[in-house]
Amino acid sequence: MWFPDWPVTAAGFSAETPAAVVSADRVVARTPAAATEGVVIGQRRRQAQRRCPNIELIDHDPDRAAREFEPIVRAVAELSPRFDVIEPGWISLAARGPSRYFGGDLPLAEKLLAVVMSGDVIGGEAAGSESASRVGGSAVVGGATVRPGIGIADGRFASSVAARLSVRRGEPVMVEPGEAPAFCADLPIGWLQTLGESDPELVELFTRLGLRRLGDLAELSPSDVIGRFGHPGVHAHRLASGADVRPPSTTDPAPECRLDQVLDDPAAQSGAVIFTAKQL
Repeated sequence: MWFPDWPVTAAGFSAETPAAVVSADRVVARTPAAATEGVVIGQRRRQAQRRCPNIELIDHDPDRAAREFEPIVRAVAELSPRFDVIEPGWISLAARGPSRYFGGDLPLAEKLLAVVMSGDVIGGEAAGSESASRVGGSAVVGGATVRPGIGIADGRFASSVAARLSVRRGEPVMVEPGEAPAFCADLPIGWLQTLGESDPELVELFTRLGLRRLGDLAELSPSDVIGRFGHPGVHAHRLASGADVRPPSTTDPAPECRLDQVLDDPAAQSGAVIFTAKQL
């Protein structure tokens, strides 16, 4: 599940306000209004200001982004306790068990959307002191439209791409089991950089060599890849081949801790209950 431009959403900017969040002098999130003016992710601060002179820039606050995302994390945990928050706004979860429970991948995706987009999460706790409302299949937090994408596929890389495509299409994107290689083959090579899997320099080198699709990279032999690009190239080659074997970095929930004490007589006053609880 992916919430686009979460840092700027967590900051409470309205969709109509040209604004962006900056980290290490580069744009990491921007509002739709800023995007319309030509502000893009990865752009330097001064470039963004030249593109949009009236843009409002703020420094990235990881604590704020995590704090505003916490209610969503708790909502997901109610459906699938084994998940990984890759970063605020981006969650990966092991879907096999929950999918069986809810009757399939699509019912699970619909349930995730329903729970996360409910007023108790988006518009309740997640909105903090900001105003929030529902608009169709999305929500508005502090004026910023929130449209999460959900992608289901074999491996984190393919599912992450699917989640981002889901935002564009307005519906969950599912890649059938075993179809990840075919799904990845026609994707632009730039997805490796977009998802932070490969350095920009390596992706640029791939492009200069004519490897414009992930399928082009996947067609190379592993021995040629490691000889030419080293271990970073091998990692990129595995992802391009749809062979993302990384297990989700999930953590099983802690076992419930429970103590019981049976009273000889019903407690008529709270003092008796408090006294008993202190003895446990």
